[in-house]
Amino acid sequence: MDDGLKTEDWLFAAFIATLPFPSLFRPEFFSPSIQISDLIFVIALFSRAVSIARNRRSIRWTWFYVCLAGYALAVTLSTIASVDPSQSAVKLAGKFYLIGIAVLAFNIITSATVFKKVLQAWIIGTALSLLFCLIGIFLFYAGLTDPEQNLVIHPIFGSLPAGNYPRIEGFFSYPAMFSIIYP
Repeated sequence: MDDGLKTEDWLFAAFIATLPFPSLFRPEFFSPSIQISDLIFVIALFSRAVSIARNRRSIRWTWFYVCLAGYALAVTLSTIASVDPSQSAVKLAGKFYLIGIAVLAFNIITSATVFKKVLQAWIIGTALSLLFCLIGIFLFYAGLTDPEQNLVIHPIFGSLPAGNYPRIEGFFSYPAMFSIIYP
């Protein structure tokens, strides 16, 4: 690999590039909630752990982890004290996933070269998602208004009044999630 980038660096960049496409690349042999980006994250995390175990890389220690640990403790206590702990446990798993992403990003992005590759991956994912949405809008006005065929269109209007315009959800399962990635 060029520029001294390691496997986990490339895997993390692939993880970042696939984030805008959660509904597009869903392996059918897993639960519907598993996305290809989740699988790439796990592989990147495993690759990083192997590099650490072989003493090729080390864990970067910082006070940042104290903040993450405090957050993890707070959300764990909130789950325990929840009215419905079983439902809150699912959300807790999501919070720990986000903490894992932060820790992995902090430990992988240690140079300008890796930062550049991850930033390029983010831009590539964003550009592809935007391109597909623009194509979807064009197809909508060309007559392809069925969300089963036009994958970037949301099937209902929600709180918006009905009209001859597309409600774009991109490749997310809910249109509002599209704005999280693209503020």
